[in-house]
Amino acid sequence: MGIHRGRYLLPLAVTGALLVLVTAGCTGGGNPSPAPGGSTPTPEPSTSTPSGPVGTSPGQPPVGTSPGHPPAGDGAVTIVRTGGFAGVWQSLTVAGDGRWTYHDRPNDRDVETGALTAAQRTRLRTLLADPALAAEATRKPGPPACADGFSYTLTTGSSTVSWLDCGDAPKTAGSVVRLLEDATAL
Repeated sequence: MGIHRGRYLLPLAVTGALLVLVTAGCTGGGNPSPAPGGSTPTPEPSTSTPSGPVGTSPGQPPVGTSPGHPPAGDGAVTIVRTGGFAGVWQSLTVAGDGRWTYHDRPNDRDVETGALTAAQRTRLRTLLADPALAAEATRKPGPPACADGFSYTLTTGSSTVSWLDCGDAPKTAGSVVRLLEDATAL
């Protein structure tokens, strides 16, 4: 019996070692690299003024009121869309300079990056600076009007707006989502 077990032990050990190596490449740390097949990377500007951190990592919204968070209207925003019949979890993080990262979880295989055009950045900043968006952040969403609808959470600066797509969607936050659905992988 010892001979037969040895024949399976080596392939199992090799498979385990490969699994460790592959998953080690998925952990954070070091410099981020663009996802294969994504848009061409945008070089870091060297003469711009710093705007502070947008979030701690892709997919995490810049939540909170700490001094390091950019103000609403600078173009930094995170949108999380969950639910639906298939149970999706998608997030889009847009930095103040227009670079965006899209994640489709739970599989996390669909990661895309890109950048907004100058016109898209201008429109986004205008929507995010609109006082109506801040007012939408204070409203309470109504009860769900349907099953299997999407739930949206939009975070910019210290404001968060949440709503369901099958109810009364907030006008300004909905406009932000439609703009970014057209401009990104969301």
